Amino acid sequence: MEEAPTIKNDKNQKTFELTSDKGNKYIFIFKNIKSTSLLIEALFDDGIVKTFFESEFTLEQVKENKAFLSYDTMDEILEELFPLIDENKIHLFEEEGNKIKIIFDLPFKKYKNMDFLICERKKTSDEKIDELYEIVITQNKEIKDLKSNSEKEKSNLEKEIKELKSKLDDVNNRLENMVERMAKIEKESKKVLKKKKYEEDLIINSKSDIFNSLDEIDFIIKRLKRDTKLQNKKITMKLLFKATRDGQHCSNFHSKCDRKVQQLVFIKTTKGEIFGGYTEEGFRSRNDSIVDNNAFVFSFSTKKIYNAKYNKYVIYDYSGCGPYFNASSYGAFCISSNMIEDKSYTCTISKSYFDGMTIDYELNNGEEHFYVQDIEVYQILYS
Repeated sequence: MEEAPTIKNDKNQKTFELTSDKGNKYIFIFKNIKSTSLLIEALFDDGIVKTFFESEFTLEQVKENKAFLSYDTMDEILEELFPLIDENKIHLFEEEGNKIKIIFDLPFKKYKNMDFLICERKKTSDEKIDELYEIVITQNKEIKDLKSNSEKEKSNLEKEIKELKSKLDDVNNRLENMVERMAKIEKESKKVLKKKKYEEDLIINSKSDIFNSLDEIDFIIKRLKRDTKLQNKKITMKLLFKATRDGQHCSNFHSKCDRKVQQLVFIKTTKGEIFGGYTEEGFRSRNDSIVDNNAFVFSFSTKKIYNAKYNKYVIYDYSGCGPYFNASSYGAFCISSNMIEDKSYTCTISKSYFDGMTIDYELNNGEEHFYVQDIEVYQILYS
């Protein structure tokens, strides 16, 4: 019985499974040997080591149980015992010394049971080698299975990590989009609030053709409110003069703007450059240079304010030309008498009179001469 037996049941052999008192399962074979003896074999396999049991009982030994004293052959005795196996009237006990005992419940009144003590069969060298070989094969299989499972688990883990990374990337993308949307909403909200504040704090009585939005003149409005006394004041920009509306000659300009203080001048060139200046003193056709410590000039291309230097003659109040932010014949810019038709210019040494200029002709994006497309002059009123 070197391997698990193939079940074969007839009158001379019976194969069956039986559980011991300790819960271990054994496979048994009862063999009738030439009607004169009974060979009982058993196998216990714990999954690692197989243990074989084997004992042979002669007819005389079996007949020592007086229940079978009158029986002449082993065939007759097995005809009594085999049905008891089918009826589960058989019990298995594990004994000390590597022995097992089978007890039959006999159907006789006087003789109630019969037992067989079966001993462990010593293994041959070949069987031991086979057993070791089986152990090695089993362990190798377990190692391979473990490795296979480990690789499978690793593959599954890598797949899960990849899926999690993909989900995380998706979440991050959503968060980034959300942050971008929030930033956009915040920016738009600030614009709305800013516009609302401008609408509350800034009044322009006529639509400009030079600047398109309040954002474009924000840096100028901030400069006008630099004085702490003016920060909470409302500004009204009253349009005094527009060259394309009121006439291009300097006399038109002076007739509209002379003797009015706090003038803000916007100039747009035919090349699209926008710059200008502010004078607190205003123009009066005095034909003289004027000190104006609160004056400044500006450029849309640089988004910079250039403040007048202290006690410098930064305004040339001359009746024969348009707005003139300079000292004598030099300055930030000068508008000719025929303001649109004639060539006007920006000055190369204007940085001597206004702070912050780093290159010549900076207001006009580095070019000395220009032609005017339009001029707008506003009076700044505080309330």
